[in-house]
Amino acid sequence: MSLPKELAGWDTGTVCITSPVKVEPVADADFDWQEKKLVLSTIEAKEKISSRHAETTSDGKLTWNVEEDIRLPTYDRYSSALYFDYGGSKVKIGPLGTKTEAFAVLCTFLSRSFVVSQY
Repeated sequence: MSLPKELAGWDTGTVCITSPVKVEPVADADFDWQEKKLVLSTIEAKEKISSRHAETTSDGKLTWNVEEDIRLPTYDRYSSALYFDYGGSKVKIGPLGTKTEAFAVLCTFLSRSFVVSQY
């Protein structure tokens, strides 16, 4: 006897970040690219990578080193997205200081498994 796909976790997946996150800054951005926090999230969960783990390489790219694998659940296995939120203030007073300076979205619905290219 087997369970229906919905009860067997068929729609459940995990987005796993196993290597450093690297960003190539846009030259004409209206803010300074510097070592700030990075928030990775799905609809169900989020994980912050502190600015202490960020470094700027000689060619101007930003890299956040991942010490342990980051695992984020998703409950729409083939129609999810991974969000990258860059920046924000370290000081938060009410609604002030929470502005995200840049963001990106990686859609995961294009294939069952994917690997973002590594440098």
